Formats: sequence, structure tokens, C-alpha cells
Amino acid sequence: RAAGQQWLVTAAMTEAYLLGPHEKFIRDVHLTVLGPSQFCVVVDPWRDGRHLLGQRELRRGRTQFFLSPGERLEAGISDVFVLEADEALLLTATEGFVDVDPNGNKVHRCPGDRWMIYGPQEYVPSVHLTVVERRNSIALDKNEGIYVRDMKSGTVRSVMGETYMLAPDEELWEKPLPPLVLEKLQALPRDNKVRAVAPRDPTRVVTYNVPHNCVVQLYDYKSKKPRIAFGPDLV
Repeated sequence: RAAGQQWLVTAAMTEAYLLGPHEKFIRDVHLTVLGPSQFCVVVDPWRDGRHLLGQRELRRGRTQFFLSPGERLEAGISDVFVLEADEALLLTATEGFVDVDPNGNKVHRCPGDRWMIYGPQEYVPSVHLTVVERRNSIALDKNEGIYVRDMKSGTVRSVMGETYMLAPDEELWEKPLPPLVLEKLQALPRDNKVRAVAPRDPTRVVTYNVPHNCVVQLYDYKSKKPRIAFGPDLV
């Protein structure tokens, strides 16, 4: 043993251990136990008798082990991601590596690449990537819609009347409205009956119920053309 060297003594090695005159007890190390649906990432692991400083190692259950001197868990013990049919994980690569897609083909991932894993399946993220967020499909009625922004081009479009899952380079866009427009959208109907007004979701497409015997003028800023809608109608 060299001066300053640390090592682990377990019950599998001996039932009792007596410290020598040149040895010092440091601390107790508890057994790490992973269930069948759990995983962890070990930082600075030991492999083949070598201490791999700066590297990370993925370990998935069912297994149990003692952390060797110098090893530590990056974020404790985590549960495997269980995705349903309407769920997906948005992933981004933190370093270059060769991945395998659902069809078994090899894909080279570069740092910063974004892609998605779709359910139903179980998924354990590798040490080369980060899980950005968990996404759900957005179910929209025929009179409902959302604003979707492409983060590469910056263009915003509306999606109406379908079940939609955001693409890896898409995000929900919040449409700002002037206070006067908000006041008109939340105004009481003509019968003056008090109804509960739900808080506005800025990512939802703005709609307005044109009452009977009423008319509304709308202006399209893209085509620079106005149009008129007669009630009863939904615009």
C-alpha cells in the first residue's frame, strides 16, 4: 500500500477487520441497491483497476454494489422513464456519440443535437445526453388551436382541430394581446347573464364568438386585407 491510498473492505472479504498501526478508518460505505426499474450514474468510476477521473458510468438495476474510493453518485438513484403512447422525451446531446434509432440504425449525434423518444416504451438516458423535458400530445377540438413556433426559422403557425405533438425544434408560442382586445374578448354577452370567465391561455389560438345580428371586421396583417364576419359565427 502506498501512503494516502484508500481501499474498501466488505463483508464478502472478511467478517471482521482490525486496523493496522499505519491505517486509519475513514467512513462507513452503505450498499447501493438498484431495483429493476431504477438506474444511476457513477462519477469517476473504477474500471479494470483504473480510476477513470472525469468519466461517468451508467448502471441499471437489478444490481447492488459498494461505491469504491473516489466514486460518487451524480444525482442519486432515479426511476426509469416509462412513456405512454401519448408521451415523449425531448433529448439533447452533451457530447458526440453514436446512437441507435428505433429501427436499429446507427445515428451519429453531435453536441447540441435535439431529438425525441416516443412512447410507449421504457427509456434509460445514456451519459452522453440530457433529458430536456417530458412532453404530452395536445388534444384539440375542431374549435380549438395552439400557436407553434419553429425555433430554427422563427416562424409561428397555428394548429387547429387535431392531436398534436411538438417536434424537437418546436415550442409553444405565447401571443400577446393589448388590454383593449382582452377586454373585448372577455366582455359579457348581449343577454348580460353573468358567466365564469376562464383565465386566458396565451398559447391557445384567439377565438371570438360573434353574437347574432352582429358583425365583426378583422384585418390580416400578412395579406394586408380586411374581412367581415357576420354572426352567429366563431372567428
